[in-house]
Amino acid sequence: GMRIEPPTPKPCRLRPSSFQARPACLVHGKNEVSLNSDDRQAYRMAETKTRTAKRTALVVAGMHRSGTSSVAGALVAMGCSPPRSLMPASEDNPKGYWESTRLMELNDRILASAGSSWGDWRPFNTDWFETPLAEAFRGEAELAIDDEFSNQPLFVLKDPRICRFLPIWLEALGASGIESRVILP
Repeated sequence: GMRIEPPTPKPCRLRPSSFQARPACLVHGKNEVSLNSDDRQAYRMAETKTRTAKRTALVVAGMHRSGTSSVAGALVAMGCSPPRSLMPASEDNPKGYWESTRLMELNDRILASAGSSWGDWRPFNTDWFETPLAEAFRGEAELAIDDEFSNQPLFVLKDPRICRFLPIWLEALGASGIESRVILP
C-alpha cells in the first residue's frame, strides 16, 4: 500500500526574547547563538525560501463516487493538510468530502467557460486549454492554491471536477513551485 509520512521537523528553532517581537537567538541542539537584526532577517528569509521550495500537493483525481473522498480523508488522517475552506460533510457523504468549496466553485466556472458542467459525461474540449480563458483560470488557480494552502508543506488537493482538466491544476501548482503527485483511487 501507499505510505505517506509527514515532513520531519527541522532540528533547530527560534526562541524569542521576552522583550523583543523578533527572534533573539537561534537554538540548535544545546548550542545557542545570538542573532543580530541582520542575522534574524537573513534567517527568516532562508526559512521562508526553504518552506516554499519543498511543498508537495497530493492531487486526488477521480470522478464522483469513485472513492476520492475516502482517499483524501485517509491522507488528511495521515498528516496531510486539508484546504482552508473545507466543504462540510452531508447526508450523501457523512464522513466528509475533503475538498475546498472555493476550488469547487472555481472548477464549476472553468467547466462552464469550456461549455461543460459538473454532470457532463462528454470528453472535455481540449482546444479550450489554448484559449486566453484557460490562461486566466491558470492564474486564478495559482491564487486559490495560495489562499487555500498558504505555506503547507504537504497538502491534499481534491475535487472530482479536476480530473476533467487536470493540466490546468498541474500547471498552476508547478508555477507556484509546488511538486504534484497524482493519486487515482
